[in-house]
Amino acid sequence: MLATNRDRYNGTSELLVLGLQGGGGGRNCLHIQLYRDSKERCKNGPTKASLSLEDFLGLETGFTLDKESNTLAIICSELVVVLAFDNRELLIQWQVKIRANLVEEQQFLVQIAHVPPKSKLPCGPCRLHLQDHTFCLVSGVPPRLLGTWPIKELRRFGVIEGKFCFEGDHSVAKGRIL
Repeated sequence: MLATNRDRYNGTSELLVLGLQGGGGGRNCLHIQLYRDSKERCKNGPTKASLSLEDFLGLETGFTLDKESNTLAIICSELVVVLAFDNRELLIQWQVKIRANLVEEQQFLVQIAHVPPKSKLPCGPCRLHLQDHTFCLVSGVPPRLLGTWPIKELRRFGVIEGKFCFEGDHSVAKGRIL
């Protein structure tokens, strides 16, 4: 999904974060609403679209998609939403607002070197997002969620011969992973 804050509805649409909140049970929610323009938003007019994202896993920026370079990917357990902005300043404002209100995550560039024979996890470069007690792997442009793992449910994890390794099975992974 690629949404822009430009010229979608009669030349003047505005895409805004309506609310950011930590939900119950450790879930992080992000609510986004699309208004026809800023005047409609200011007078609490009707929205063109609304999206509620749960189980926030991470953010990625700095990739080009469909000739848009000021992009932001919001990675959640069920979906990855990509937003494009008119300029870098707007992108940074959104990134700061989201990061200030949701659980902070760390991102690492990793290389998947070995997987079990029946695994659907591809070997190659990807990014690991770590937050609280969960981590996920994403790859590609736009980012595609490969899987998520609660750390406490892994069979084992740690550094072996200078490489981070983890072991889980299909009952541990969520999404399309093992």
